[in-house]
Amino acid sequence: MCVAMFKELMESLQIVCTECDTTDGRPSRKFICTAEVNTWTHQRKKRRAMERLNQ
Repeated sequence: MCVAMFKELMESLQIVCTECDTTDGRPSRKFICTAEVNTWTHQRKKRRAMERLNQ
């Protein structure tokens, strides 16, 4: 996971990691977390990220 995405993850449900964009300028699907990703999934990812941070 890139640093920019991790920072955004801590701040917002609207996550777009621009540093992980594909070469053609469109964000990589892998690094987008918006309304199309449900809140439950996001909360689970956020919880995992926090757990890693606290280890």
